[in-house]
Amino acid sequence: TSLLVPLIEELVKPLAVWLLARRKLSQQQGFVLGMLGGACFGLVENINALSMAQTGADWWSTVLGRGGAGLLHVTTSGLLGWAIAAAFQHRKALPLIGAYALAVTLHGLWNLFGITYGLDSMLLTQPWRGLAAISLPVLFLLAALHITILGWINRRLARQPAAALE
Repeated sequence: TSLLVPLIEELVKPLAVWLLARRKLSQQQGFVLGMLGGACFGLVENINALSMAQTGADWWSTVLGRGGAGLLHVTTSGLLGWAIAAAFQHRKALPLIGAYALAVTLHGLWNLFGITYGLDSMLLTQPWRGLAAISLPVLFLLAALHITILGWINRRLARQPAAALE
């Protein structure tokens, strides 16, 4: 779940960018299209998860967790959308591979700590119990990292000339 799911999802979420990349998308357009793809994916995933959540205290932790997952999907897809557009512009695959590896790693870490946090009461062996104990602070740190990445990419792209919209 922490590796296979992110490998697949991170290829699929920026599908619009992949399909439009040959049209010479600007990096800003790739970033925004990627974020939109991630937001749509996250919305569908979150509606499904929230529809099954119980009311009460667990419901609020589910809402908070799904908000973080939505942030994750927007961030990783925006990062990949930017990298896809840049790769097609500059004809260089290495930065795209690096962005994909970063997106999969961020997604995989989110899944790992989210699952261990959710299964805390069922984890009986010490290494997993220890991981579950730090899961919530790590998830908050990952959410802060996602916000930082979005801000960094936005500032970097804002310095580039605006793309002509067609």
